[in-house]
Amino acid sequence: MLEQTLQTCFQEESGQDPPIVTGCYEGNVSKANIFKERNRKGECWALYDKVLGTNEFTSIGFRGCKIAPSFMRVLDKIFEQFSLITVLILQRCSLDVNGLSLIVSTLQCIEDLNLDENFIPIQNYGLLLLNKNILKHLSLKFCKINEAGAQDLAKSLEFRDPKTQHLLSLNLSFNHINSNGAIHLAKALRTNRELESLSLIHNWIDDEGATALSEVLQKFKLNEEEFGLRLERQMEELYIVSQENSNK
Repeated sequence: MLEQTLQTCFQEESGQDPPIVTGCYEGNVSKANIFKERNRKGECWALYDKVLGTNEFTSIGFRGCKIAPSFMRVLDKIFEQFSLITVLILQRCSLDVNGLSLIVSTLQCIEDLNLDENFIPIQNYGLLLLNKNILKHLSLKFCKINEAGAQDLAKSLEFRDPKTQHLLSLNLSFNHINSNGAIHLAKALRTNRELESLSLIHNWIDDEGATALSEVLQKFKLNEEEFGLRLERQMEELYIVSQENSNK
């Protein structure tokens, strides 16, 4: 079913051969172990819901596929046919600035996004967190993210609008983030208390950065700006509750 869909979509949208389908697995298979042949170009896999059946995919992953407008049109058709897909993995897909913008437009139905091994020189990964979407989990391992990239992500992580931010976990392991980058992220965590997991293993963070991160994991006093943001958020929450009650 998946092979046939890919064959049709790729021929219609790009005129190219589809990626090799390495397998369709039950949803409890570890996604980290599915891409067996690391040097293979253009491979795809999917996870299906055991209860609903093998044609109801919940996750789809690609590796070594160039992100271009034609590829994104293929994804749109796949999402139309398999509406239960909420996990999208695009590893080592030569992602660039234009490709990142295309991905942002598909995030309305994606809760878990993996962009490991995609290096974007301009480092504007924070774009993924700015638009209204339902993204809860984001992995950016091996993306060579440095201080500038960490700062861009930190700006987007600052919690200002509850309707636009739902992120629960962010994996930035195996990057080039130094202590200054860690300090930017720590500052964002002062206002974003929704993020439950932030992985920074195998980066370039020394004691200064580690201290900044550890401080936001403890109780701390809000500064004037943070206090104002907190008050705005509370007022907005009260307004939403009052609107819901008035509609009952």
